[in-house]
Amino acid sequence: MSWFSKKIKKEKWITEEERLKVIEGASKQVSRGVFFATVIIITSFLPVFMLTGQEGKLFHPLAWTKTFIMIVDAILVITLAPVLI
Repeated sequence: MSWFSKKIKKEKWITEEERLKVIEGASKQVSRGVFFATVIIITSFLPVFMLTGQEGKLFHPLAWTKTFIMIVDAILVITLAPVLI
């Protein structure tokens, strides 16, 4: 949002169309980084799936839940975030 704030401070008054363009640009700039950060977090949980025995029984549900939520997050960042603008 700092890009949006700088634009508003610079021009004091912007039209609705300009405001939407600034929000769209900021969203495009951030969405790719958020998507790749989510993918990196998902891959960081892959070693947990290699655990066996008591450790595996303890941490597998956590890893599955976190991975599922992060996959949903990645899908929402790509599909829903641009629509909400």
